[in-house]
Amino acid sequence: MSAINEEGEGLSSPRRPTHSPTLLRKGIPGERKPLKEKLITYYEQLFKGEDPSQGNPRFWEEFFLLKVNIQYFQTTMSEMKTWELISLKKSLSLLFVQCCTTLQLDDNVIRNINALQTLCVLLRSTFDKKLSDSSFDVIDVVIGFDSAECQMRVSVASN
Repeated sequence: MSAINEEGEGLSSPRRPTHSPTLLRKGIPGERKPLKEKLITYYEQLFKGEDPSQGNPRFWEEFFLLKVNIQYFQTTMSEMKTWELISLKKSLSLLFVQCCTTLQLDDNVIRNINALQTLCVLLRSTFDKKLSDSSFDVIDVVIGFDSAECQMRVSVASN
């Protein structure tokens, strides 16, 4: 005869670990805070207009090793007002250029896949904004008119 625990399971049966969708980290005793994905922290910096690569010359190599969080990126972009996206032109252009540079120069398959996915979600999210506001210029926000021709020439030449 086996004993029964509080959950109604036999004590001799193996307990299955329970997995929560959010990781928790320890903070103040008795209080646990959700742990953010490293990539979401980087996205937040970009969406604040900051350059997360400052002070870390290998930042983009590490960034593109992280799996793209498409849902977070698209949701954040869709919730932004047009003027907010325009104010992030420098950050979005930086992300675009780094995606292209990684695709052109890096032989690491994981980085290439993540750079391509990032590029796709960046363009898709930006074009979705374009559909809702006709005064919004995608090329200027994502690439910048001043570097668009040069960047496109380099992208086409590498293929």
